[in-house]
Formats: sequence, structure tokens, C-alpha cells
Amino acid sequence: MMPLIGSAVRWAVVWYCMLEGCFMASITNSGWFWHISDIHYDFSFDGGRLSCNGKVEGSAPYSNYWCDSNWRLTVDSFAAMARLEPNVDFLIWTGDNVAHIEDEHLSMELNIHILTNITSLFGQYFPTTTVYAALGNHDYFPTHQFPSSSNVMYNTMGDLWAGWINDTEQVENFKRGAFYTVKTAHGLRLVALNTNLYYTRNKKVRNETDPAGQLAWLRKTLQAADTAGEKVLMISHVGVGVFTPDDVKWMYTGFHKRFVSILREYGHVITGIHFGHQHEDSFKVLKTTDGKPAIPMLFAPSLTPWRFVSATSGFIAPEHNPAIRLVEYDRSTGRQLNIVQFYTNLTSTNLNNRSDWTRAYDFKKAFDVRDVTASSLHELVQRMWRPEGAKYFDRHYKFTTVIADRDDDPTCNTSSCKSAILCGLDNIDYDRYDSCVVEYKKRFQTSGSTPVQLSEVYRLAYGFLLLLVAYTSNCI
Repeated sequence: MMPLIGSAVRWAVVWYCMLEGCFMASITNSGWFWHISDIHYDFSFDGGRLSCNGKVEGSAPYSNYWCDSNWRLTVDSFAAMARLEPNVDFLIWTGDNVAHIEDEHLSMELNIHILTNITSLFGQYFPTTTVYAALGNHDYFPTHQFPSSSNVMYNTMGDLWAGWINDTEQVENFKRGAFYTVKTAHGLRLVALNTNLYYTRNKKVRNETDPAGQLAWLRKTLQAADTAGEKVLMISHVGVGVFTPDDVKWMYTGFHKRFVSILREYGHVITGIHFGHQHEDSFKVLKTTDGKPAIPMLFAPSLTPWRFVSATSGFIAPEHNPAIRLVEYDRSTGRQLNIVQFYTNLTSTNLNNRSDWTRAYDFKKAFDVRDVTASSLHELVQRMWRPEGAKYFDRHYKFTTVIADRDDDPTCNTSSCKSAILCGLDNIDYDRYDSCVVEYKKRFQTSGSTPVQLSEVYRLAYGFLLLLVAYTSNCI
């Protein structure tokens, strides 16, 4: 009887994994790439400190939590990447290099100068490694107002990055709308987008149907990749979904719906999307229309330690440490395998007048997952909903600020905070997110504990049913 039970269990696991997407093959062709985002270099730091949102007390050789990155911190982050792992396949750079400074102190010429200087750092520290870059909303002048046609910024950066893009046709694409596609040295297709066109603070193109024709181009590009049997890795600055727990929707609703619809349609082609913009460390899972995990979306924390302060509500964002990110992926399939997050504690860095880039976490080890694919992240979110998964939620919340001390809500133990974050992790559509928050906030208030999502109950019941079928098939 015992051998029969063992056989039944093995077959149940096989069937369950076939249906749920278990990662069963060993990886023999993995590579690494760096991701750096939201540098926000403050050129005035040694003078007027125009980016600072609060009073800077004491010495700040590596900037301050109230301010954007100074040049010393910026250069130090590149030196750290080159020291920690110089042999990467490529680097991704997802924009926002100009500081949070009012337009009266900026110009198109100055912004391009900042981008050019930071571009030179890649050449200095990674002279033979390709960089895939995307622009951020603060890179343009006037700030946020990205147009849907060729302009000085697109043309200049297209020429500057032409060696990295290494494709004349795609350089011309960039000059039209700041998006492009190329194949990496290992055959993975990379798509870099300009989602600043959909940002709610961009008033320039809000009444257009498809600014720069990017959505039509994206669909065509993904269809061609699907036809050719290629897998696609995407990068961009402004991300989809809702920024939680503050309930901020970065994109105009119409653009967001159309963009997400295309992503969902080609979820079987896209192996991952890397965003910046939020400054906080997080992830999301885009699901198919029938609720199956499709695309992992990974949001990198910023290099800048700058704290947001709302001029209207008085809200003050928590402190967060400067960060750089190393990503492991399968060169053959594009599967996202792991994230190793690095940071330097800004308080001790300034006190010691020396950075100390330290590993914040290894994603697989911290969250007990097999990789960072959509199915693994979806399973992690399901665990977080359960009371026994509270430790994973707490780790995720701690990592959002890259292990900096929080003075807003260090535990996120309120119904509004917890519901917002959990709902935001795998409800990308705005309306579904809103419904999720309302539903589970009620459950928190009623039960006083974290509810189990019904989808998780069904999944577990289905797994048990498969086990039962396999057992009876072998024992009768």
C-alpha cells in the first residue's frame, strides 16, 4: 500500500505542476544584469541644495534623506556595481536622472547635460557592457511633459545611446517616441518603452489616443516576437497598477487600460517587466483574464534617498536608503530567477564618510520561492494573505524602504494599510484593485485577522482533488 501511495503522490505532484507552472528544470544557462533607477542627481547640492525637502543637519558627504543624490553618491553607486559584480550580461537603467527641482532652475540643455554625464559613468565603469536605457518623467523639460513627436531630447539621447541600441532603425524609433527594441547577445528580445507618455502629470498628450503610436508599435513588436518564438524582457519608467498603500494611480485610466490589455494578450511572450519611478522596492503580478499568473513586474528602489513631501496634504514619505539591484535570469528562456538587492545605510555612510554597500536580501531566500516568475510571485502573495504568511508580508514591507527606519507606520498593521498593499500586488486593473480594497477592508474589520483569498482555497482544494484521483487510480 505504501508504494502505491508514494506513486500516487508523485503523479499528483506532476499533474499539479503541469497545471500550476511549477519550475522543475534545473537552470544551467543563467546570467546576471544590474538595474539602477531614479538617480536624481542634484547639481546644486554643494550650493543651494534645491532638491532638499527639509533641513539638512550635520555633515552630508553622501547626500541626505531629505535630498536627492549628490555627485559623490552617484559615482559611488557605479563603483559599487563594478566592484560587486563586474561580469554582467548587460545593465538596465530606467530613468529619472534629473533632481526634484523646479523648472525655473532647469532647462533642456541642463537636463541633457546631466544625462550625458551619467551616461559617461556607464562608459567609465562598464566600458564593454551594453546598457539598455529608458527615460524618466523628470528627465524631460518641462518636467513630465513628454511629447508624442521628435524633439531635441529624443534626438540627442538617440544619438548618444546609438552605440548601445546598435540598430539604425531602432535609433530612429527612439527619436520618434523614446522607445525601441533590440535582441541581447543571448537572443532575448528587449523592449524599452516610454510610459511617461501615459503619466497623469503629463498634460501634453493626455487627449491623444496613442501618443507617438507606441501602443500600436508595441502590439506589432510583441506579435512579431511571438511569431518568431522569441521571449521578451521589458523595461520602462512609470509602472502599471496602483502605488500602495497611498492609492496612487500613475497612469491615465484610458492609457492604462489599453496598455495592460496588450500586456495581458502577450503575457505568454513577456518574461518580466522592470520599472522604476516609485522609489520603493516592490513587485506586482499581472494575471490573465481568468486569474492565472502571467507576468512578473519588478519595481526597483531608487538610488536617491529623497523623501517626498506633499505640499497639499502634508504627507511625508518614509526614509529610504540608496539602492542598486542585481537580477539573475535564464539566458535561454528569459525567466526571471532571482533578485539580490544592495544598499548603503545613509546614516552610517555619512557618519563614517564611507559607503558600505551591503546585501539587503536575496529574494529567493528571503521569501522561500523557487524564482521570481509570475507563478512564484503569485504563490507568495497568496501566502501573505494567510496569517501564517505574515512574516513574508512584514519582510516585504520592510524592504520597500531598503531597510531604512520607518516613522510613518513601521508595521503596517492597520486594515487600510495591509488591504491596500496586498490588493495592489496582484490586482493591476484599477477597478479590480478598488473592489479588492473595499472587500478585504471589511473582512479585516469584521474578523480582525488577515483573510484567505477564495482563489487560494480553490487552488488548494483542486490540488487535494488531484491527489485523491491519483491515489484512487493507483489503489483500486
